Amino acid sequence: MCPKITVTPDGRKPIQKMKHVNINSSNGRTKFIGEHCRGHDDEYFGTWQMRFFGERMFPGVSSATLVFLRREFTKPQPGFMYIGVGGGEFDEHRADGRLPDTCAARLVAERLGIQDMPGIKELLAEVQYIDCFGNATPSQLASLITAMHRVNGGDKQLETYRFAGVAYHAIVYGRHDKSFDLRQAWEQYRAANRIPKSDRAAATVNTLIHQAFVRRNSRLTELAAIASKMDKEILWSWLDDAFTTLVRDAGIYIRAFEEVTTGIGSEDIETEGGLEPFGMLQTDNEMVNRAAFSDAGGKPGVFVVRRSTGHIQVFGNKHRGMELSDFAAMVRMAEYKVRTGRTLAFEEARGLGTKELCPVWHQPQEFGLFNASLTHPGIEPSVLSLADMRDIAIHAFKGALRQAWLDRYFQIPVEEADIEKAARRMRIDPTAEIDLDDILDEATKRSHR
Repeated sequence: MCPKITVTPDGRKPIQKMKHVNINSSNGRTKFIGEHCRGHDDEYFGTWQMRFFGERMFPGVSSATLVFLRREFTKPQPGFMYIGVGGGEFDEHRADGRLPDTCAARLVAERLGIQDMPGIKELLAEVQYIDCFGNATPSQLASLITAMHRVNGGDKQLETYRFAGVAYHAIVYGRHDKSFDLRQAWEQYRAANRIPKSDRAAATVNTLIHQAFVRRNSRLTELAAIASKMDKEILWSWLDDAFTTLVRDAGIYIRAFEEVTTGIGSEDIETEGGLEPFGMLQTDNEMVNRAAFSDAGGKPGVFVVRRSTGHIQVFGNKHRGMELSDFAAMVRMAEYKVRTGRTLAFEEARGLGTKELCPVWHQPQEFGLFNASLTHPGIEPSVLSLADMRDIAIHAFKGALRQAWLDRYFQIPVEEADIEKAARRMRIDPTAEIDLDDILDEATKRSHR
């Protein structure tokens, strides 16, 4: 492979290094672009458009510093523009769900009036479709961005944005080279890095590369399509990052599958439609949910993952129709009772989004419930244990069992010791004014140093 070449994040502008953040004065200029940490394809593309085309409308934005937030600011900050967070004009997310048929990239494009610009229009359609409906292949840019975050443990976020920005520039402005063959490039990479064909991760990537080559003319953001339009002076450095990410990510999945098949605690729970498998696992591997819902992983109806930080994620099996609305309400009720010693009404706790009385739990859609997430890790850990989650799962999916749990919930007072234990675990005062240094993702601060 060719040696790495320093590449600008959007095809022309270097990322400004930041040793100290001062938000007390903005002079009417955009000084910072705030995104949630581990940004997605739509937020990155929105940021790329804003930095590339937004200077006339938003002075200063072309050289604004990117800041990745662990939590969102509680009030607007001078000199800040938010993309994909903050609830403003460039954020499709709302407390009660997301705006339909749009994404952060489209909101930015429409504000700048470039949504019908050749190159932008076609890329925007693909980015929005993936953001709204998923179904990106492992070798499409949206998946590569997520994988790059995963293999770096959420670190190197500026580098990941740069990787995506170079791709957007190639897609919009590059010229297609019909002679480019991604399969040959992969073989060169494998040989240069002395990776044997028998390597399990490399074998997985080999399949992905051949599939990407087949799809090269049907999807703009396929790895093979992007590489065929990229300038040769930066192509090999960019591909080196892409191939390395795919190999490392395949290794993470292999380890996740091993954890699921050997360490998952599984049992059947009663539902209105019969018995459904329920699984729990304590791990920091970010791909265990994907491994669990694979054919060999058993495809549980409900799967609970607890991280070493105490954060919990719950996944309902969409194909089994295991939506989590009642389960989520009961989790919020239990959390609220342990934290406050008071009870919370079932209907008040039920619903998508985040509930004001229990902000540590967020239900983005019917089949997911998250106590913080990889993109919003600044939420404090739940005070509930895996045993608590199991107890709720046993009762949540059948009417009679659910009613029995509710009766017990309202009849039995919470122990004072439980409240004290919860208070010790609550490290963040939600009423306090949030300091920028507390919100800045640690990876951002390290990168800017």
